[in-house]
Amino acid sequence: MYSRKYSLKTRYNFRKTLSFGQTYKSFSLIIKYSKSDTLKFGIITSNRFSKRAVDQNRVRRLISEAIRINIGKFPQNFTFIFIPKKTILEDVKLGDNVKNNGLSKKIFAEIDTFLSKMVFD
Repeated sequence: MYSRKYSLKTRYNFRKTLSFGQTYKSFSLIIKYSKSDTLKFGIITSNRFSKRAVDQNRVRRLISEAIRINIGKFPQNFTFIFIPKKTILEDVKLGDNVKNNGLSKKIFAEIDTFLSKMVFD
């Protein structure tokens, strides 16, 4: 879990980034980002993603752990919002550590790919 000082908190900041930010789409993640004063992160896992809170929380924890480990690679003065797609749920089988380990590796790889492909101005 990344530090609370990096959390995106207000509805205004979420909407500003979602409306006016740029988008990166991969197989299992959508990442919206925009220029801001400080480095902030948000994760959206709604009922459209999964009706089960267990799945929502599991994916949210895995994404936040990937952010925490890669926090030094993110550019300062940007806001990032991570939105998982339903395709990521194919790998979520609670109680099956092999699949969960594979899921965390997939999320880490997608965030690394995003950071290597994008040029932040």
